Amino acid sequence: MKHKRVIIVSAVIFGLMAAGAGITYGTHKGEIDSIIADVNQKKQLVIDSTFERKGYTTIYDKDNKVISKLISQNYTYTSLENIPSNIQNAFVAIEDKDFRKHGAISIKGTTRALVQIFRNKGEAVQGGSTITQQLVKNVFLSNKKTLDRKIEEALLAMDVEHKYSKDKILEFYLNNVYFGRGNYGVETAAKGYFQKDIKDLTLSETAFLAAIPNNPSLYDPITNKTNTLKRRNLILKAMLDEKYINKVKYDSAVKEEIVLKLSQPELPKDNYVTSFAIDNAVKDLMKYDGFKFKYEFKSDVDKTKYQKKYSYTYSDYDKRVRAGGYSIYTSIDMSKQKQLQNSVDSGLSGFTGKDSKTNKYNVQGAAVSIDNATGYVAAIVGGRGTDDEFNRAFLSYRQPGSAIKPVLVYTPAFDNKYHPLSRVVDQYIPGGPQNDERTYFGSVTLRYATEMSLNTIPYILMTRLGPNKLMPYLLNMHFTGIYKEDYNSIAAIGGFTKGTSPVEMAGAYSTLEHGGGYAETTCVRKMTYQDGSIIVKDQENLDRKKVYTRESAYMMTDILKGVLTEDYATGHKLALANGQIAAGKTGTTSSNKDGWFCGYTKYYTTVVWVGADMPEEISNLYGAVYPGHIWKDYMDKIHQNLKPIEFKKPDTVVYKYINPQTGEKVDYNSGLQDMFSKPILDEIEEEKRKAEAAARAQKEAAYRESEPQREKEVEKLLEKYESQSYTSVDSIQAIDSLRDSINYLIGQIIDIDKANLYKDRLDKRTAQLRPSRDKWENVKKDQEKQQQLEIERNNSEAEKLNNQKELLREQQELQKQKEQQQKQEQADILEKEKEAAGSVQKVQSFSADTNKNDSDFQNAVNDAVSKISKVDNQKLASVLKQAVQDKILLLK
Repeated sequence: MKHKRVIIVSAVIFGLMAAGAGITYGTHKGEIDSIIADVNQKKQLVIDSTFERKGYTTIYDKDNKVISKLISQNYTYTSLENIPSNIQNAFVAIEDKDFRKHGAISIKGTTRALVQIFRNKGEAVQGGSTITQQLVKNVFLSNKKTLDRKIEEALLAMDVEHKYSKDKILEFYLNNVYFGRGNYGVETAAKGYFQKDIKDLTLSETAFLAAIPNNPSLYDPITNKTNTLKRRNLILKAMLDEKYINKVKYDSAVKEEIVLKLSQPELPKDNYVTSFAIDNAVKDLMKYDGFKFKYEFKSDVDKTKYQKKYSYTYSDYDKRVRAGGYSIYTSIDMSKQKQLQNSVDSGLSGFTGKDSKTNKYNVQGAAVSIDNATGYVAAIVGGRGTDDEFNRAFLSYRQPGSAIKPVLVYTPAFDNKYHPLSRVVDQYIPGGPQNDERTYFGSVTLRYATEMSLNTIPYILMTRLGPNKLMPYLLNMHFTGIYKEDYNSIAAIGGFTKGTSPVEMAGAYSTLEHGGGYAETTCVRKMTYQDGSIIVKDQENLDRKKVYTRESAYMMTDILKGVLTEDYATGHKLALANGQIAAGKTGTTSSNKDGWFCGYTKYYTTVVWVGADMPEEISNLYGAVYPGHIWKDYMDKIHQNLKPIEFKKPDTVVYKYINPQTGEKVDYNSGLQDMFSKPILDEIEEEKRKAEAAARAQKEAAYRESEPQREKEVEKLLEKYESQSYTSVDSIQAIDSLRDSINYLIGQIIDIDKANLYKDRLDKRTAQLRPSRDKWENVKKDQEKQQQLEIERNNSEAEKLNNQKELLREQQELQKQKEQQQKQEQADILEKEKEAAGSVQKVQSFSADTNKNDSDFQNAVNDAVSKISKVDNQKLASVLKQAVQDKILLLK
């Protein structure tokens, strides 16, 4: 009865699928055609050799020349006749107990899986696959649990069942099933976990191994042995139920202690290129199989949980790639790889100290160079020399110092309405960061702050804009070392919990060069599997997603050009040779523990880091010194035959005049210009327009709300006006003023009909009052006329009085002038008499023996006679003349 019900349900489901096939094909024709084409391609590979795993993974350079082959040393293919029945029965019992009874597909299992697919909107969440289907999935397909994969799986399984016997299919399956930790096939797993041949395993060990493939991470014998043992017991119970073993063997096997004896196969040594290529390939394979990468987390607990899952999955796929069967085509340019290694080694050759235990240099360096034309990594160096397997370029996370400022703070600030000449006050911040040498410059532009690598300005900007707005810029460029604790302003100058890697920094700076578009920093341009599956499609240029606006990225690039060209800037000695146009930024952490230089041209983006593996202070380590010189040496050499190309300015970057004091845009020629983002300016204008419209709307709403109050006021004043009468001249102004106020208020009434009614009442009463008003208006005019005549009379009297006063004043002035003249004349007479007496005294001062013909005496006599002649007092003049004559007579 139960079996019948399953058949009926299955028939119904397949019937519904068939009925909807026409509609589905019409809607998803392209997808279905793709599935059919993929299946037809893979059918060509359903041959014996396909199921015997290749023994290596090959890595190629950009010219498709082999860089390295990763050889799987321990893989062994074993025929079914050499595989003990216990291992065969264990897998059949737990994975597909009706394997030898049904065809390629189990109706019961497929029905269960289809129900789950429909419940989960096309995503398969549980199995139902036969061993044949699992074989197909292991060899031909990814681990994605989607409807199209299930369809391919079923179609290929049918083809395999058509071509091979059940025994051969089981042999293929047992040699291809994955046991975790790079172990494919039962023989390989037996040697890997127990260092035994498969024929020498006990029943319990056999079931233990069979437990792993269901979920190699969950049932990892090393990290989750308890889980593995539980599933071993489940498998033993299934074998008992299917009568493959008896109760005695079951009890004995359950009680048996599992003792692992892991083998350590010698793996080929990684170098900087292969380790990075494998890392990229592993992530690509994870992505291909549907792993969801995350960069932003609700909490550190959430992040820890994800990292644990990521670590398990990554380790699993890393071993798969290294186990063989993959072709990894990279973008690595071996000539540039050699040059970058030489530049790092020669740039740090002065540091000769080594760790006595590891024989590694104490001072290390790492560098990444991206081909901006394609977005792919052209060269990657993870340390000094080529013997060190530790690739610091992507495995080492260090504090980025000031190198983080452009990508975390300044470019995002431009996205948020700042511009290169926006001004911020550089000053001491209590509890905040300090500038180099503790110097502060007051109000500075963002352009100057970047060129001088000031620390206060990015700290202030991040405080203003908020870490929640700025940190996502790094997350969108797949920075993986970000923690919740990093959401604070000190991150603006490179203060992170974990830090950043050279690969991440290269990706971020390449994003600036590419107008704000980010591409995954990878060297894998194509990746295929031995079955013909294309894991990574070959494409000339990497796809990019927008992180910054084009305008902001260009403005940042223009500023970073100044870091290399301005005499006062931190990188002014690192400008490239032959006029090659470049942009860059230095980075130095506290106590000189880490040094960075991140820079780019239109051709290449290169990032260099220098420091010690265990952070320590390094003498004279600054971004512009060792990292900067390595960067310049490498960039100069790879640009030798390349024509300088300017960074392309978007049409939407415009120049505007700026107030030098405030940094704000002005509408007049201030003599100072810089860049603005037109979309941002348009946005600001639109916000201003909306704000004004909102203010008007708010004002209008408030005005409408107060309409009843205005009507009430008009009604009140109209009633008062209608009760008024002109009774005197003084009443004219009061009543007219009341009328004008009412007229104004009526003009403010929104309801036109009501306003007209009020106006009619006002005009009616005004007309009634007009005769009375005219009467008192005439009285007022007569009064004003009389007042004018009185004023004129008063003005006439006042004019006469003023004339008299003026005449008297003139007489007094004449008298005063006369007296002053007399005084002056008297003073002149006295002065002449004084001068004459003085000249006579000079004549008399000559000694008695003076000859009267002496020239000096004669000059004195002549002077005295001249001055005596000007004396008006004749009596005095006579006396003075006599005195001169007497002196003359006394001389010889």
